[in-house]
Amino acid sequence: MSGTRGPRPASNGMNELNWEIYEYEHRQNETEWFWALGIVVVSISVASFIYGNVLLGIFILLAGFMMGTYARKGPPLLRVEATKKGISVNGRFLPYKELASFSIDRDKIVLEEKEWWRQLFIIPMHLEDIESVHLFLKEHLPEKNHKEPLSHQIMERLGF
Repeated sequence: MSGTRGPRPASNGMNELNWEIYEYEHRQNETEWFWALGIVVVSISVASFIYGNVLLGIFILLAGFMMGTYARKGPPLLRVEATKKGISVNGRFLPYKELASFSIDRDKIVLEEKEWWRQLFIIPMHLEDIESVHLFLKEHLPEKNHKEPLSHQIMERLGF
């Protein structure tokens, strides 16, 4: 998730911050990666069919196809805007009054929702702008030590 992915945040007198960044760092997978994915998916599916679990076999085939398709396309460009009222990501507005806290984990903002299920929102940012984003968010939300979920880190390592 590191690297340059668009223009740096622009600050308007600390009333708002704006930046564009790709959702994740895209890694071009080689042909061998797709072959390995196919072999693993087909092997698990065949084993599932042999043991009589047809539904799991079909699910694995569909999941493998989706992973292969998703791995081929590039990441979407995110337009992030942090204002006095909240944070907007590609038009989805997250007001501060609905957020419990924030933290910065490496080059990502981790926002925790106030609702009982405590959903985490992870927003990438540029490494060189961590300090300005941290100071801006500290004015609007309490800071808490959140870690990026393990599932998110695994998907990042796999190139998704």
